[in-house]
Amino acid sequence: MANRTQQVRQVARPRKRAQPPVFGGVTGSYEDKDSDYLCPICFDIIDEAHMTKCGHTFCFKCIKTSLDTANRCPKCNFVIESPDLIFPNFMLNELIQKHRNRPEEKRIRLDHQNVPGSLDLAELVMEETMDLTNVNTLLELLHNKKKQLEDVSDTCSILM
Repeated sequence: MANRTQQVRQVARPRKRAQPPVFGGVTGSYEDKDSDYLCPICFDIIDEAHMTKCGHTFCFKCIKTSLDTANRCPKCNFVIESPDLIFPNFMLNELIQKHRNRPEEKRIRLDHQNVPGSLDLAELVMEETMDLTNVNTLLELLHNKKKQLEDVSDTCSILM
């Protein structure tokens, strides 16, 4: 009888649902690195990151505005007795600043967004594991490819 009860309990136990994607499909995966810097209130990149006692981080303006209307964390509903109990998140502010200081990578991504393979090349070039030897090899390959394409272009312009 006890064995039957254990089987029933195992069958009756509801399964956990998979976490639904939030913010238009952002799942928090490794591929979506930018979502790590989003404020859960305004869904924009966090500006002047501040953290609550419960450990959640928001834009300073967003959390101040939220605490003006309710004295609870917008993420977990933890009671925050005073707006003075939010603190700057220095580490996240530094990470966001580094994220914003990558204009060259952003420019490459925007300029070549519709070119097949260009994002892979941009990611390869921006990898921190790439050393000087690899960069020189890549430059040589790119230089050779450029010459090849210029030769083809010159041949086509002569034929026309």
